[in-house]
Amino acid sequence: MVTHRESAPPKPRRTATGARESASPKPPISGKPEADPGASPALLEGILVTAQQYRREGNLRGAMELYWSLAEDHPGTAEADAAKADLLQLAAKYQRDVPLEQRLATAQRFRSEGKLLEATAEAAAGRAMLLELAASYEQGVLLEQRLAMAQRYRSEGNLRGAMDVYWKLAEGHPGTAEADAAKTRLLEMAAKYERDVRLEQRLAKAQQYRSEGKVKEATAEAEAARALLQELAETYEHDVLLERLLVMAQNYRGEGKLREAMEMYWELVEDHPGTAQADAAKAVLLEMAGKYGRGEAPHMARSIYERLLADGAS
Repeated sequence: MVTHRESAPPKPRRTATGARESASPKPPISGKPEADPGASPALLEGILVTAQQYRREGNLRGAMELYWSLAEDHPGTAEADAAKADLLQLAAKYQRDVPLEQRLATAQRFRSEGKLLEATAEAAAGRAMLLELAASYEQGVLLEQRLAMAQRYRSEGNLRGAMDVYWKLAEGHPGTAEADAAKTRLLEMAAKYERDVRLEQRLAKAQQYRSEGKVKEATAEAEAARALLQELAETYEHDVLLERLLVMAQNYRGEGKLREAMEMYWELVEDHPGTAQADAAKAVLLEMAGKYGRGEAPHMARSIYERLLADGAS
């Protein structure tokens, strides 16, 4: 007579960390992930503090890696919740918070169901999204630094340098907030000399041709815009020099050095006619002539009037 022996229940296996794995894992009762008992609270807190420090220092890639490790590997802990909140806040700037949260939730659900292959795939997709997000952040930081550099150049009077950086932002990184700001500054500067419409048209055409794959036409428009910028920079620099001459002349006059002041006023009027500084210098000369005429030096007034008439500046 053959007897049937009952098979013994399967022995529990050990995981990679040495913990015993249940032969028939039970899914969590609620939708919230169960707290991970495998890591000490002190270790998790240390990882969170390090991630937050990385974020403050601008090391966003390192911060995101640690945040993800906490949120994905230690669900249910306070540190994982804090890491997830920081991650989603960073992702929201580039509108990636919803898909990232979905990847994380799906990976945790698959893991709770024992579907390790699917969980690994979702986690890998989430990490890829993180890398893309970190790259976007790093580029954004770099563009912000370039914009700040251009604004510093402009405040220092280095208009050629400022325009060059503004142009690289506007033409090389269209669609970013920094490119829009740079374009606005360029058009503001160009508007002073009524070049803003032409410059904006060149920029728009270059970007349109580039989007259509017409590299040759895009390059030609970009070069034309650059030439316009160079012309504009030269005009600005010339204007700055004339402004300094006018200020110097006014300082001489304020100090009572009328001979030196008049020499500079005449230089502006005769050598740079048609400029705002020449018009201002002419107005001062007429004012001085009026005072001479009402005082004891009518010959000086006559000399000024005759010289203005001879130069065709009146």
